Amino acid sequence: MNSYSFLENINFKNKKVLEIGSGWGALSTKIALSGAKKVFGIDINKELIDFSNNVISKKYPYLSKNLRFVCCKIKDLKEYNFDYIVSENTFEHIYNLDKFLDQAKKRLKINGKLYSIFAPLYYSPFGDHRRFYRAMERYNNIKIPQIVFPWMHLIIPDKILNKIVEYFYRLKNNREIKFNVHEGINKLKLYQYKSIFHNSGFYVKSFKTNHSYFEYQIKNRIKNLTLAKMLIKIFRIMQNIAFLKEYFTVSIMVKLIKK
Repeated sequence: MNSYSFLENINFKNKKVLEIGSGWGALSTKIALSGAKKVFGIDINKELIDFSNNVISKKYPYLSKNLRFVCCKIKDLKEYNFDYIVSENTFEHIYNLDKFLDQAKKRLKINGKLYSIFAPLYYSPFGDHRRFYRAMERYNNIKIPQIVFPWMHLIIPDKILNKIVEYFYRLKNNREIKFNVHEGINKLKLYQYKSIFHNSGFYVKSFKTNHSYFEYQIKNRIKNLTLAKMLIKIFRIMQNIAFLKEYFTVSIMVKLIKK
């Protein structure tokens, strides 16, 4: 499973494509290499944009005319008439997702398509994106096996998790730090995503949960393959129980078409 796999059946030849949340630039680069006419990758992280443009200039200079990475929000992008907008692991970070979709729709051609895949959802076992675990390791050199504490971010209030990180940081470094464990995570529930997509003015061609990408996420986090396969089976069962569905839905894949 790689960053291109959920788009593998799409022919980008001579198409104009926008990637939302381009990160390190791998997906946009693969789309450009597949023959796209023009590719824009946008991200609000300038460090990632600079890295991506640097890679293109050094490794793929022949793509410089049709591949560009820009540090901006979609509302500030002065480009329109895209055939495709694609995004991977970004929608769970976007606040005001409905307004974002309005901006996306303005930039697509009629019958233009938006494909997005994203995980983990906030209410799934590790929907905190490992923020607490990473902070404890990064700031305090304390490594906690994440698998031991699924749903911890839902059980323990944010304020307490923040205080734990801040306390150990102060203890180790003798100075203060302000930490927000869930900064940049929109905390939307499954039904809210459904409602936003279905009320976006797009035609919802497909809305799937816990697809094959979800299996990749589980296997990537849990190195024991036997345990990972067992957990995948459990999740498949649990997500079909109404009151548990929210907590066992890890990922969403949605395909939208501009009417």
